[in-house]
Amino acid sequence: MNRENAKQLLHDVHTVLSELKLTHFLIDGTLLGAIREGDFIGHDNDMDLGVLAEEWSNKTVGEMTDAMLGKGITVAHMFGDPMLYFEVALRRDGVKCDLFFYRRDGAFRIFHAFKNGAKNLPEDVITYEYDAELIENITPLNFQGEMYPAPADPVAVLVAKYGEEWRTPIKVWDWQYGPHNVRKQ
Repeated sequence: MNRENAKQLLHDVHTVLSELKLTHFLIDGTLLGAIREGDFIGHDNDMDLGVLAEEWSNKTVGEMTDAMLGKGITVAHMFGDPMLYFEVALRRDGVKCDLFFYRRDGAFRIFHAFKNGAKNLPEDVITYEYDAELIENITPLNFQGEMYPAPADPVAVLVAKYGEEWRTPIKVWDWQYGPHNVRKQ
């Protein structure tokens, strides 16, 4: 992943989401890189942002898509339904940014990813969870010379996702079932 292209894409996606007044935050590999390396992870092939699902609607998805297109960002895919389980992948200049939609489920915030290109819904849905307070408590984090929203306790989020060994780089990562926060189905 070209770091300069990634930096510009992250900036522009953050700008659009902020202009639409949508809560979003660094998460997963992007948060890991920001905290552990102070940079994008060298062997990562995309960026990850979380968004609060209840702020979205079909109208919002259309507005976001139009605003992204205005910045030269295309929608690589949209899987699922914004009101149920949803993922959006944005792309520009060879860099992809995944948006994961976090829903409140009791004491948790859950989000979904899709295996097999979401060809067999709902069987292809993988659900992950975090304690809700880890996701709902957002604060600015300096990353790449810019302030981005991020979980206020990023270490607790990283431990929940990657385990206590989050500080040790893993070059080959099973994004589907490697995370510690896969919800048992």
